Amino acid sequence: MYGLQRAMLFSLSVLCLNTASGCKLLGNFDMPSLFRGGDVMIGGIFPVFNKQVSTTTTFEREPPGVRCERFDLRAFRWTQVMIFAIEEINKDLTLLPNISIGYSILNSCSSPTNTLRAALTLVSRLEEMESASPCPPPITALIADAGSSQSLVLAGTFGPFRVPIVSYFSTCACLSDKAKYPTFFRTIPSDYYQAKALAALVKRFGWQWIGAIQSDNDYGRNGILAFKEEVEKLGVCVAFVGTVLRTYKRDKILDVVEIIKQSTVKVILAFVPEGDLNPLMKEIVKQNITGIQWIASEAWITAAQLSTPEIYRSFGGAIGFVVRKMAIPKLGPFLKGLSPYTSADATFVTNFWEVMVGCTPPLPGELSGTHATSEMCTGTESIMNSQDVFFNVTQLRVSYNVYKAVYAIAHALHHLIFCQPVGGKPVTPCLNISQIQLKEVVDHLHGVYFTNQFGDTVFFDQNGDPPASYDIINWQLRKGQVQHVTVGHFASAADRNYELIIREEKIVWRTGKVVPQSVCSNVCPVGTRKAQIKGKSICCFDCIPCADGTIANSTGAADCTPCPQEYWSNESRDKCILKTIEFLSYHEPMGIALTVVSLLGACLSLATMSVFIHYRDTPVIKASNSELSCLLLLSLFMCFLCPLTFIGRPTVWTCMLRHTAFGVTFALCISCVLGKTIVVVTAFKATLPGNKVAGKFGPAQQRIIVCSCTLVQIIICILWLKLNPPFPDMVFRYSNKKIVLECNTGSEMAFYAVLGYIGILATICLMLAFMARKLPDNFNEAKFITFSMLIFCAVWITFIPAYVSSPGKFTVAVEIFAILSSAFGLLISIFAPKCYIIFIKPEKNTKKHIMGKNLNSAIKERPLTCYTVTHILQGVCHQEIVKLLPERFGSCPGLTSKPLQAGPAKIADQTGQSSDLESITGHEDTIIQHSSRVKTAPEEKDGKQDEKLSAKVCSLQSSFQPGFVAEGDYVIGGIFPLHYNQEMPDLNCTYRPPAVKCNGFDPRAFRWAQTMRLAVEEINQSQDLLPNHTLGYKIFDSCAYPLTGQRAALAVLNGPDEAHSPMCTGASPLLAVIGESGSAQSIVVSRILQPFRIPMISYFSSCACLSDRRKYPTFFRVIPNDDYQVKAIAQLLLRFNWTWVGLIRGDHEYGRFAVRGLLRELRGTRVCVAYQEMIPLLYDRQRALEIMQVMRRSGAKVVVVFSAEGEMTPFLRDYMMQNITGIQWVASEAWVTASVFTGSEYYPYLGGTIGFGIRQGHIPGLRDYLQTVDPQRYPSNPLVQELWSALYGCSPSPSFHSLLSPCSGQESLLEQHSAYMNTSSPRVAYNVYKAVYAVAHSLNNLLLCQPGSGPFHNNSCGQSNNIHPWQLQHYLQEVAFSIAGEEVNFDLKGDSIPYYDVINWQRGTGGNIEFVNVGLFDGTKAAGEELVIQEEKIIWAGHQSEVLVSVCSTSCLPGSRKAVRRGEPVCCFDCVPCDGGKISNQTDSIDCTVCPHDFWSNTKRTACIPKKVEFLTYDSLGIALTVIAAVGACLTITVLAVFSHHRNTAIVRVNNSELSFFILISLTLCFLCALVFIGEPTSWSCMLRHTAFSITFSLCISCILGKTLVVLAAFTATRPGTNIMKWLGPKQQRAIIFSCTLVQVVICAAWLIDAPPFPSRNTQYEHSKIILECSVGSSLAFWCVLGYIGLLACLCFVLAFLARKLPGNFNEAKFITFSMLIFCAVWLAFIPAYISSPGNYADAVETFAILASSFGLLFCLFAPKCYIILLKPEKNTKQHLMGKEKK
Repeated sequence: MYGLQRAMLFSLSVLCLNTASGCKLLGNFDMPSLFRGGDVMIGGIFPVFNKQVSTTTTFEREPPGVRCERFDLRAFRWTQVMIFAIEEINKDLTLLPNISIGYSILNSCSSPTNTLRAALTLVSRLEEMESASPCPPPITALIADAGSSQSLVLAGTFGPFRVPIVSYFSTCACLSDKAKYPTFFRTIPSDYYQAKALAALVKRFGWQWIGAIQSDNDYGRNGILAFKEEVEKLGVCVAFVGTVLRTYKRDKILDVVEIIKQSTVKVILAFVPEGDLNPLMKEIVKQNITGIQWIASEAWITAAQLSTPEIYRSFGGAIGFVVRKMAIPKLGPFLKGLSPYTSADATFVTNFWEVMVGCTPPLPGELSGTHATSEMCTGTESIMNSQDVFFNVTQLRVSYNVYKAVYAIAHALHHLIFCQPVGGKPVTPCLNISQIQLKEVVDHLHGVYFTNQFGDTVFFDQNGDPPASYDIINWQLRKGQVQHVTVGHFASAADRNYELIIREEKIVWRTGKVVPQSVCSNVCPVGTRKAQIKGKSICCFDCIPCADGTIANSTGAADCTPCPQEYWSNESRDKCILKTIEFLSYHEPMGIALTVVSLLGACLSLATMSVFIHYRDTPVIKASNSELSCLLLLSLFMCFLCPLTFIGRPTVWTCMLRHTAFGVTFALCISCVLGKTIVVVTAFKATLPGNKVAGKFGPAQQRIIVCSCTLVQIIICILWLKLNPPFPDMVFRYSNKKIVLECNTGSEMAFYAVLGYIGILATICLMLAFMARKLPDNFNEAKFITFSMLIFCAVWITFIPAYVSSPGKFTVAVEIFAILSSAFGLLISIFAPKCYIIFIKPEKNTKKHIMGKNLNSAIKERPLTCYTVTHILQGVCHQEIVKLLPERFGSCPGLTSKPLQAGPAKIADQTGQSSDLESITGHEDTIIQHSSRVKTAPEEKDGKQDEKLSAKVCSLQSSFQPGFVAEGDYVIGGIFPLHYNQEMPDLNCTYRPPAVKCNGFDPRAFRWAQTMRLAVEEINQSQDLLPNHTLGYKIFDSCAYPLTGQRAALAVLNGPDEAHSPMCTGASPLLAVIGESGSAQSIVVSRILQPFRIPMISYFSSCACLSDRRKYPTFFRVIPNDDYQVKAIAQLLLRFNWTWVGLIRGDHEYGRFAVRGLLRELRGTRVCVAYQEMIPLLYDRQRALEIMQVMRRSGAKVVVVFSAEGEMTPFLRDYMMQNITGIQWVASEAWVTASVFTGSEYYPYLGGTIGFGIRQGHIPGLRDYLQTVDPQRYPSNPLVQELWSALYGCSPSPSFHSLLSPCSGQESLLEQHSAYMNTSSPRVAYNVYKAVYAVAHSLNNLLLCQPGSGPFHNNSCGQSNNIHPWQLQHYLQEVAFSIAGEEVNFDLKGDSIPYYDVINWQRGTGGNIEFVNVGLFDGTKAAGEELVIQEEKIIWAGHQSEVLVSVCSTSCLPGSRKAVRRGEPVCCFDCVPCDGGKISNQTDSIDCTVCPHDFWSNTKRTACIPKKVEFLTYDSLGIALTVIAAVGACLTITVLAVFSHHRNTAIVRVNNSELSFFILISLTLCFLCALVFIGEPTSWSCMLRHTAFSITFSLCISCILGKTLVVLAAFTATRPGTNIMKWLGPKQQRAIIFSCTLVQVVICAAWLIDAPPFPSRNTQYEHSKIILECSVGSSLAFWCVLGYIGLLACLCFVLAFLARKLPGNFNEAKFITFSMLIFCAVWLAFIPAYISSPGNYADAVETFAILASSFGLLFCLFAPKCYIILLKPEKNTKQHLMGKEKK
């Protein structure tokens, strides 16, 4: 900015001043120019020379003229094109007739400053004017300039003066801002369009991850900014932006090259002019970096200087956009006509001739800017035959833009002067040329619209930009030369759309013909989803496989889609497949095994039954009640078959059958057992005198018992099936991948009631059998029953918990197992003994034996065989144990071949032996460990070695005197940055280098050193701490530099003087070091002290790297690690929900590492960083303003700053000048307590700042101690002398600072000396104080150690006269003490307790800023509890009491989800309402949750509510159908009553009253069938509605068919010889009806067995509703039922049609025919209506068809008869009906 100000001041020297005496020039512009006069003048500025020779301006004399060098042929051609165009226009008779255009062309030297000077010259008069009139404009328009930076200067300067500027090569999109640059036009498209074209190119080839290089000027920065805005809309990410400039040093270029090398991008856009890109290109070629596809901006894609084979090695295949080329044929001869001999007065031609011809023309006085050669021309040289590219006018680009600019100005002037466009009727001028106003020229330039001679339309849009049209250029190597091959075209349209045409087959890429790929992460394949990598661009992601049950069937899926409930993802996670349906089937081993066992049991039961039947006359069968036995065997046979219903796919029928069949058959079985038990008990009770109970339990009573007990179970099962029957259920809870198809019991209570009833019967049997247990043994049936019931009850008691806990099909298996086990128990327990007697012991199968007459044969029990403990030991004894403990076991009993004697003693003495065994068992590990311990004894070493004393003595290489030194029993070192600058010596190694000279005394650091001295003196005076011992110290200066810090460390290790005692004879003379302040210095010092194991405690080094115990094992510190600060700031941001923050840091390691740490802490949280900016180390106001512009534009209202006080001072000063408010600052500890910002002027902008500061403390006596330091007390201490010089600017010792005025050294230290005397809130000094006390407490603990209980070898303690530093470190690691109420200790990494004060900047009483402590960060607390803030005490930015909101997007309310915006951080999102069927019941939901299958979202999308279940209910439609059905049934019953009452009348008798009654009854049922279709479908109603409808209609049509046959037969029987009526009597009629109906019954039965109708929940018609309908189960069966009814109806119709000509008085066939016609018509219309009707309307259609056909039959068949019966009784006679009545 300073340079620009200088340029503006200097440019004023050429301005035309409007004074009272007229225009007066302040100076002349002495640069070469091209000039030609004319009626109107056009100015031109071109970079004919592209480099300005720098000169030094001292402001002591008049500045010299500007000198330029590097003649640019291309720019020279632009000047000639302007001249050529003007000459063409002057010769044109239609454009500006009789008006000549003149020109004045100046050189800009490619410098904004020189461009401004040239422009000021052009708008000024070249001569002074004496008149008092205003200065008329010397030019009407200006054609300038090539660079955007230059054009910005011109447009900004001359915009207020309305000077029209038309640029031919300035593309910066910023120049389209008409508010700033109202008079700027251009004939080259804006970079806005180039950015769109580049973005379209990137999108076309799928490049998602690209790098960018920009020039450090307006062109590069604005171009890349526009490009980034475009590609971010397309989801393309820019990995990095490197900055280059031709004036950059090589180091900066290398930094950009390093970024390119380390990046993974394969496509890089370079938005750089050719001159700025050249150094980077050369470095890339030099380092042989290849494989990158370069995209070029128009500024260098066609640059000849860069298009060399050498550059092509790294940049070959480059592709980019350039303005469209055009040929100007007449220009060629004009250019070749240039000659210094014919145009001697033409400026720049001599320079042109030197370049083109290679000699200097002999023209005296010509100024040469290049002097390319010293050879003089002969005058015969010619360029007419030159083939130089300069003369190639077929591919003009920028030159053509100059041409169009001249013509655009000419057309604007023509319209202005002649008041009509070019080509109009010639008229005289309407405006005098002298009256032309620049504003009018600007206005007419806006209206320019013409087509030039080349067919190109020229116009400007509202921003002064032309339409965009670019050629796509590709660098290709042909015949060893780089060719710019046109491979496509880009053009914009008036509606801001564009057209991109690329001929891909013509492109040669860097990779050949294969399009290069450039992505940060490859596109996620199907089956995976993108998972954003925290802290990286959205283009960088991991591909995470979809979770089980979710799929991604497209590449690059952002999320995986959950499969429906009945589906699961396949292995590839790209498709949902039906879940495996699991049930106990016949195809798996378990099902086969259970089936085999079940069949085996059934066969055994049948075999036993056969045996019992065959031997039914034998006594054992007779005595066992053969009837009950056979019935029991039959029930057991059914029990064994019951498990077969449990195996296979559950259906409605099998579910109902399996439980009911099991319950009924087992109830029958147990009832038979109960009957047998009662019979056995009563039979033997009958032997008692007078007991007649046996007579009450005869066979009839036994059958009653069995039937009644079984009937109760049947009733329970019927109620179960009626109220809540079992049904097949799909269970998903057992496995996500499977559907377990099982039978839901429907009613748990009914299920357990069935089991309970069986249990009651079994319990009664058990009790009765137990009562009869003492009956005669030969045939005690009760014993077997008791045993069987015990087995039965045990099995089923075990069954219950196993059944409840078993999952899926195993539940079924458990139930089958219980059935089979209990059945086998009954079969074997009750019938095996009998079969044994029958087959094995037939001699016992006698009545005599059964009656118990051989009871004298007692069975003797066998003696018990005992296994001794010794025998047990033979299995467990182990040789290893015997070898390990020989003294205890000797030998193992049982290992020898000799068996041990078994006897009572051994058996009784098991306790003792078992104790031995127990002592071995479970203690093998102990034995082995013991053996490993006794194998070898550890050898102890003495550890004492002889020390070899060196013969040499100490010799100091150089002297480095401490600042302060004090003797003591124990010495500690101190290193402080007492100076902050240093002067490095000349290190040429030819002489002994001098010491580093330290400059810039730091009073604050001097205060830290005095604090250390104060602490040592306090400790030495203390009676509690180190009594009888004193501390000494050596304090050195590090000069805030690692090298001098190293010298200080080495000096502190040595003594200050040479010693003559031998070295290494005792402990280190130094126990610890207090230091250093800077982390860099501490790293050096720690590494030096580490080999000596000397601990150091830093008071101000916060770098997290120093916590690495492997590298810095002896390092401690009393300042928190920086990791804690960033952790504290991260928690602060989360605490106040600041999720959108800006980051600003200083350009140093502190800022860099702090920001890196904060980003690490924020990774995975909801906080996003809006921007990261860096304040330059060398403050740059322009860069600072750019940062502030970012802050102003950003929505982030919270800004975190990691910077030092020095950088923040100028930054905040500019910040206040920009008047930016509303920012909540979060300050790091480096500047949060900076006193420089406490002025009242800072509060409106910085008030409310919050941050973390080092905890302050109180050091009693520090102020008084500091005041004791003065030159009189320390006359020879140079540091005290420097302190006085720094504080007072005087020298207490004249010899010390001769340049300073002398002072006494008795001056008082006052409050204003805050750098030294600030003791109100010491922070760093307090850390020094704590560090010294930490050493003292550790040393005190070491000295208090009691011998024999110490921490060192052999529990020894350190010797007070020979303490080693490593011994002190042990106690430092363990030290814990309290100072001023604060706990001080170190963790395992040497870090102290991380305490920070939370500082808030608030307004003080005097208007200044005060630092108020509003909280604490305590790193010792549990996670989440470290930060304690008193929020009520905080004043926020803007003096607000409420927390500022800083979010990119406000939280999404329940009912919506977050949709991340492409190209933006995850904190920036839109809130998208959940789709129907999905909900989100939390704020900021990432996704909406799909409602379960039977649920739907409410209107707010916040909860899943059950879907509305819709079926044909008793609403308006249902009620109407119900009423119609009821009316139809009532009418039918009424007709039936009429027919019954008049059954003896002729018409009823003739009409076959029996069949009529059948028809009426069936019609009644048909009407009532319709009611089954109304109401909620259930399993029973679904089966009933179709079967009842079909059977009743079949019965009805069968009756009608019977009537038709009878009628037809009756009248056919009148023919001679016909005897057909005997085949159609009443019995035959009934047989016809029964057989026809039976066929339908069979069809229905097969339907119900195979695939019965069932209730279905249909969601296809409407997702928000469930249509509850009856699925027909089998469509074939359904249509068979209807088809059969249709067949009967057709047969009736055909027969009735045959009988249509019977006598008219009674032609029943007519009525039947008519009724069948109606019936068939109704049901034919029903079919398409039924198929097309949705949901419950299908039921309504079917109901309507039933009612319509029923009414049709009722009215057609019975209405005529009722009419005769009720209204025409006279016709109800036999004669009338037979047609024999008299007329």
